[in-house]
Amino acid sequence: MPTKTLGASSLTLGAETRDWTRVVAPGTYVSEALAGISSPQSVQKGIKATKVARRGQLAKRVLTISEDRYALFVTHKKLSNGKKGVSFRVASTLKTPFKAIRGIFVQPAGITGGGESFVRYIDVADINGVQEGVIGTQKLELAQDKLDKKRDEIVTIIHHGNRTVDVALANPEKRTEFMRVVKEMIDVYQDTKSRVGNEELLLRYIWYDVDANRDGSIGLKEFSKILLRINLKKKNASKIFKKYCKEVGESSNVGISYHQLMCLIQRIKSGHYDDAKKDILSSNIIWDSVFGSEVTHVSSEDFLNHFLVATQHETNAKLTDVQFMFMEINDMEINRENEEIRQNHISRTRFEMFLHHESNDAYDPKKQEFDQATLNEPISKYWINSSHNTYLTGDQLRSASSVECYMNALRRGCKCLELDCWDGENKFNNVPVVFHGYTLTSKIAFEEIILAVKGYVKSNPDTYPIILSLENHCSHPYQSSMAKMLKDILGISLWCPDKAEIEHGNLPSPESLRGKVIVKGKRPPETKEEEEKELPTNDEPEEDDPYDETNSGRAAKAAGGKKPKIVKELADLTLFHGTKYTSFQTSIAEPPSHMHSICEPKIDKILSKDDGANAKLWRSYNANHMTRTYPSGVRINSSNYNPVLAWSTGSQLVALNFQTADTPLLLNDGLFKQNGNCGYVKKPDSVLGQSGMKSSTQLRIRILCGSCLPKPNGATEGEYIDPYVLVAVHDVKNENGKESYVTSKVLETKTEDDNGFCPMWNQTKFETATIHNPDVAMIEFSLQESDPLIDDNVANASIPFSCLRRGYRSIQLYDTHNTRSGPFGFATLVVEIDYDPS
Repeated sequence: MPTKTLGASSLTLGAETRDWTRVVAPGTYVSEALAGISSPQSVQKGIKATKVARRGQLAKRVLTISEDRYALFVTHKKLSNGKKGVSFRVASTLKTPFKAIRGIFVQPAGITGGGESFVRYIDVADINGVQEGVIGTQKLELAQDKLDKKRDEIVTIIHHGNRTVDVALANPEKRTEFMRVVKEMIDVYQDTKSRVGNEELLLRYIWYDVDANRDGSIGLKEFSKILLRINLKKKNASKIFKKYCKEVGESSNVGISYHQLMCLIQRIKSGHYDDAKKDILSSNIIWDSVFGSEVTHVSSEDFLNHFLVATQHETNAKLTDVQFMFMEINDMEINRENEEIRQNHISRTRFEMFLHHESNDAYDPKKQEFDQATLNEPISKYWINSSHNTYLTGDQLRSASSVECYMNALRRGCKCLELDCWDGENKFNNVPVVFHGYTLTSKIAFEEIILAVKGYVKSNPDTYPIILSLENHCSHPYQSSMAKMLKDILGISLWCPDKAEIEHGNLPSPESLRGKVIVKGKRPPETKEEEEKELPTNDEPEEDDPYDETNSGRAAKAAGGKKPKIVKELADLTLFHGTKYTSFQTSIAEPPSHMHSICEPKIDKILSKDDGANAKLWRSYNANHMTRTYPSGVRINSSNYNPVLAWSTGSQLVALNFQTADTPLLLNDGLFKQNGNCGYVKKPDSVLGQSGMKSSTQLRIRILCGSCLPKPNGATEGEYIDPYVLVAVHDVKNENGKESYVTSKVLETKTEDDNGFCPMWNQTKFETATIHNPDVAMIEFSLQESDPLIDDNVANASIPFSCLRRGYRSIQLYDTHNTRSGPFGFATLVVEIDYDPS
């Protein structure tokens, strides 16, 4: 949709938009916490900004944060109302007639006067983060010539996974205040939302999208919109609504309140208006089987003994833990009719909420907690979140290269970034560039990537080490430029190794390298130490190898001279030195800083040799040295190989294409949720070679129900979804001494038609799968939407088997960007899991 040309006379706000800002939100604990954030009047009245559009155009805009801190507005003009101003008492803020995901520019319905073209708002639940001072999106790259000298003014708001609003804020004081308020909004929302039920949060999130007349109540037409929005189809919805209004003494023409609406939805969910479906709630089935059908409240003692210990297998749980949990659960904000709260007891209603709560996550919360004490061993002892050809936005042959991909990877938790470095051309002022050599992919300046990494480290000073994996095809002058840029831009953030120490001592620990950037490449430049030569299928000619067929290399050969070496100033910055793999018996005697890069097809070949003995040798090598693995060159569509087999060898840098959210990348997300998503996970003793492999076991699982499941891509419009769940195991099997990757589908539920709000599968039979290697196996949960043509993936969760808890557990679902932002923040499953503990 084209925008109107901005002019002084056109920058006025339509009356209807001003009315939107007066709506009072449904109050929640989150509302109270957000309202407590200190915000200067300048931020609430609006800050002048220069917005960067999709094609790099610049436009004048105003950024405004609502008084209740629930939302960010992007408008053409300050939200004013004559002399009195406007009260921004809003929650989800504007009534949004959006055609897709919220936060996209639209033409607001009913606005005809005042010259207003667009109003945009972003709910606090949609915001993933902010970055400052970085040209780190494709939009900003297109506007770089206009913003290059104004980098300090740049602010990027990341929302809905990886969408961005990019602006320049010229006033430094207002920019600082704006950044502070937005960051506090994010932190407070994330910290307090666990005190409100997911269903309540979802309704708060969509309230103003459907409250058409913005009167704070929901009428009949709006009720139908809400049911469609939350994916809860109900026959005779109009009749039910009118009946409920009569019961509570409200006119169906006037509508019902937020609290009344929640109570009505609960009645529908529990089958109050459908006798055939009464008491089908999974939580009631579990409650009745554990505590008895006549019981309305359970004491903390009974809950501990009969549920946590006997059913959930939490044998270390204490009575004080249960009492504290009850206090928190009973204090949570939900809207139910005639609910009775008893001290040190839990009711059926609260039990249902507990089952879906993050504290009941199947992914052990203790394993997800950050543990600094685990990060003091040599870096070779860890799996490290790693990317391949990080610069690419799409396929390996024709797609664009962008700094945005580096920022997306870093925010996703990646700690090893790849840069394919080549001599630049005239238009790049003869500076090194990064692109996929001998292809049609576009080029970006090496310097811009290093500036972006520096910006990330500045914003995240406690980050664990970021590894720059340099595939160096540059001639000497360009290598010298690379070294100078690394030192000048990164400064004290660049870790410069001591040659004697790295040649004869152990590798440094992640903790000792905190806040640092380290270099992987070539050092020292001995000609005999060439990088591993790739198989014919590989797309990366001798990774990290400066001797490949670059322009300078061909020139040197033609002149009859020796192959060029890495310049000393770049070699001196390099910690990890790539060497050619011949055998692990030979490699294991090399200094710990010497490492290998192994292409996907060669992983299987190595493991199949010597009757499987190479698997143990590779793990022994990786206990003190490093290995990087990466996708085969035939994957021109940037698909990924499954990382589980490479992880089982102890390879630390299992590099994946981060631009492709396929199953391997989602498994990678799941593994690295451990240890606070810091990017470093200590390898288990069996993978370190310090103990034998654990015995195989049987996984038993059944799917019970879901809650608050969104439409594909979090869309605000579309039909009611028809969800079903797939569960798969990704594992490594040792058969006749040879280790290989195996996968199996554990189960597929039936489709629950027209119900994403509270689908009930209530599987009675456990499905079983063999777990061959409990230390590396991954369990994948995939929520799908049945479609007559092609089924859509809706949300996912991947959990290491070693982190999987037994009992009735919740599965917290994520979008394809590995976030729970927006409508994904409320989506969960409840499953029952069992296996034989080791």
